Amino acid sequence: MSAVNLLAEIPDPDEKAIRKGLGGNVCRCTGYLPIIQAVQAAASKMKNSSR
Repeated sequence: MSAVNLLAEIPDPDEKAIRKGLGGNVCRCTGYLPIIQAVQAAASKMKNSSR
């Protein structure tokens, strides 16, 4: 839900904005790199679908 909110506020966030937007979440399973990449991919898909 944090990623959805972040993308609603910042449609094309950079890595720093993603880290800040997801700062309150703790992930112990995969680390944060795959999560950051997933948010970037979602932003890209959302951007391409709005064209």
